[in-house]
Amino acid sequence: MSFLGSLRLVPLFFPAAAPVLPAAAPVLPAAAPVLPAAAPVLPATAPVLPMAAPVLPAAERVLRATAPVLPVAARVLSTTAPVLLLAALVLPEAAEPAAPIYGCLDLSGMLDLSDDRLMDILDKASKSGALITSINLRGCYNITDTALAYLVTLPSLSSLNLSRSYKITDKGLALLSNSTSLTSLDLSLGLNITDASLIHLSKLKFLRSLSLSNCHNITDAGLFHLVRLTSLSSLALSCTNITGTGLAHLSKLLSLRSLDLTKCYYITDADLFHLEALTSLHTLNLNWCLNIKDAGSLASLLVSLKSLNLLNLDYSGITFSDAQKLKAKLSIQGEREPELLSRHHGLMRLNIPKRSTNWEITKTPSN
Repeated sequence: MSFLGSLRLVPLFFPAAAPVLPAAAPVLPAAAPVLPAAAPVLPATAPVLPMAAPVLPAAERVLRATAPVLPVAARVLSTTAPVLLLAALVLPEAAEPAAPIYGCLDLSGMLDLSDDRLMDILDKASKSGALITSINLRGCYNITDTALAYLVTLPSLSSLNLSRSYKITDKGLALLSNSTSLTSLDLSLGLNITDASLIHLSKLKFLRSLSLSNCHNITDAGLFHLVRLTSLSSLALSCTNITGTGLAHLSKLLSLRSLDLTKCYYITDADLFHLEALTSLHTLNLNWCLNIKDAGSLASLLVSLKSLNLLNLDYSGITFSDAQKLKAKLSIQGEREPELLSRHHGLMRLNIPKRSTNWEITKTPSN
């Protein structure tokens, strides 16, 4: 059957379509190829045809009005296509940058980590957009001064742990002194670090925490240079060879809140008065300071250090009998009377709750 013949049958099978046919006549020749595929849909569309009839004249008018414009629009689109493509490439770069990602890098204990491998890791982190704020290289024995020359270029690096990095020397710390962001530095067990390093470290004006524990080549002369670190609040000098002369230098670090002098065997009772100037001190470690023996010297120190919360005297020269004398001394001087909580030998610690009315002297048994 011809297309026109099938058209004559439409009113017979779809009476609702009859009113629409006159308006749809101009469109039918172009729609002929589509009709076979549309046949299964026709029964479902029959109820909709009466509602569509009023719209067809208006749609026809719109199509006739826009017909002259279509060729012009086609030419405009073909002209602007390259511009649109360029915009698509540029827009991601021009968009507002995403918030930076801050990260901490813990590589501690990687014995085979080399300078080149470390720099490769940091390069990849930088290219991913990450800003490294903290790096832990504790026990990375193969890291050398070469790596420090790279680390100083990291603008966001604030904390660096080089503990047990035995190949770090004064030369490397001279490079590190150019950092403008470092606030925390751990150099404990730095076997090749000498007083010369402290000259370089004194340039780190934002440094707040420094550990030189077990740096056996550090002496009183080196501590003189730390006076320039006016922001320093935490200093660890355990197992160094400092004496009262070194404490005299430290007395100028008025921002110190924590001082670790564990196993500083050359510090004596007569040297403690230098620490009385550190009125911001909250924690003081005198563990294994065998020449600290006089309860009277400790009493004078505690009277001056109004902010002190914790005094560690583990295995020092202070005995429990001395602690009792310390209690008496403090009572006589009108200070808060300490309460002896235990009579065991071994570890001893003075817990001094802030604004408390009582001092607490605690001695716990050793293992």
